[in-house]
Amino acid sequence: MQATVTYSIPEMDGAVAPVVLGALSKGKMTTVPDRLARLTHLAQKWVALRRKKNSEKRLAFVVYDYPPGLGKKATAALLDVPKSLFAILQRLEKEGYTVGLAARIS
Repeated sequence: MQATVTYSIPEMDGAVAPVVLGALSKGKMTTVPDRLARLTHLAQKWVALRRKKNSEKRLAFVVYDYPPGLGKKATAALLDVPKSLFAILQRLEKEGYTVGLAARIS
């Protein structure tokens, strides 16, 4: 039963882009071939990304803004989002990512 729950709500386990490999059919877990192919493709892409130099990688940050247009940009309960982003950019720069001027503006 746990496997069924894990497959049906993977986000609860921290999955970012889950690939459902199969389903419960007649009391047994059955995989779907095209889902296995999708997972294989994703794994190959993750390996290729791992092998890239950090300076060649591209990252994006999604900043909270809800409700939009009401001055709530980059807010979160008890967190200093701009300061955290600044620290992350500085760390990324130290690790070889190209971050531009943002990491040096205080």
